[in-house]
Amino acid sequence: MGVHVQSPFQNKISSRNRNAREEHMNIPTLSLRTLDKKVDNLDRELWEEIKGVESKVMENMTSIETNILDAVTKSRLSSDNQRNTIGFEGP
Repeated sequence: MGVHVQSPFQNKISSRNRNAREEHMNIPTLSLRTLDKKVDNLDRELWEEIKGVESKVMENMTSIETNILDAVTKSRLSSDNQRNTIGFEGP
């Protein structure tokens, strides 16, 4: 059986990794509460922005529908006027 000799660098790397993991896992509770509040605030802000955008989209859709209806009405009136005018020009 061979004897495994561990490199001195391996110990340093292992301890760094272990320390990094331990530091990452020990997040203070206050910090988690603060982050949770920030997430809630961002969620509320985002929701308000979404509602604002939705409102603007609805306004634009209403405006577009109105413009289309106006164009259709004008087109019909114009074609009705042309038919009436053509009818009066006959013999």
